[in-house]
Amino acid sequence: YDQQGSVWTLQARRMELHGWQPEQLNIINPIEIMFFIPLFDRCVYPFLQSSGWNISHLRRMGWGMALSAIAFALSGHLESIIHARAIEAAAGGGGETIKKVTVFWQLPQITLMAIAEIFLSVTGLEWAYSTSPKHMKTFIMGMYLLTTAFGDFMGGLLYSSVFRTMDRATCLYICSGLMLANLTIFKWVTKNYHKNDIVISSSIGGGGGGGNGHESDGSDDSDEQEISGLDLVKPALA
Repeated sequence: YDQQGSVWTLQARRMELHGWQPEQLNIINPIEIMFFIPLFDRCVYPFLQSSGWNISHLRRMGWGMALSAIAFALSGHLESIIHARAIEAAAGGGGETIKKVTVFWQLPQITLMAIAEIFLSVTGLEWAYSTSPKHMKTFIMGMYLLTTAFGDFMGGLLYSSVFRTMDRATCLYICSGLMLANLTIFKWVTKNYHKNDIVISSSIGGGGGGGNGHESDGSDDSDEQEISGLDLVKPALA
């Protein structure tokens, strides 16, 4: 997610900005998130649930990873177009002005990433809070956020070493592929998580399925305090 403030900002520098500064585009993502969170909580999730969709926390997190991969694939395609325009301009020797790609073509990838953040980051915080023991909720959520710092570090390491000599579009496609690989691992982990949860629930409920398994049916334990995306942003709005 945080590459929006670095890689995508650098991409915007080589586009037609229409009076904007590249860094100013970073305000679009938080504005969209603040708009989409209540929309999803009040409209989208209830509609999907009433339509028979499985909208459990782990399922939504998988959707977020898939959308992130698509967003970076779109940014890679856009980067290829920008590079092709630059080559065309260089081949023309400056005799013909080549029209730059408008920066508004970044809006689809920015919007997809905002939705992906709601599915993955906001939902992940909800899941970490609702499924952790009461005396460890703050610690678990802190560890969840620590993964963001680790991801930023790994991203910086890649761009300063492996990606340094690569084409920018290729780097973005690789990021998309890495997210798909991460999604594959995540699906395998969640599959085994469900299996272990069923075993634990059966042993607690005497084999009758009366245990309090997490996420096995898309719901959380009744004795756990549930929070929504709106609850996570209310302190920021106060």
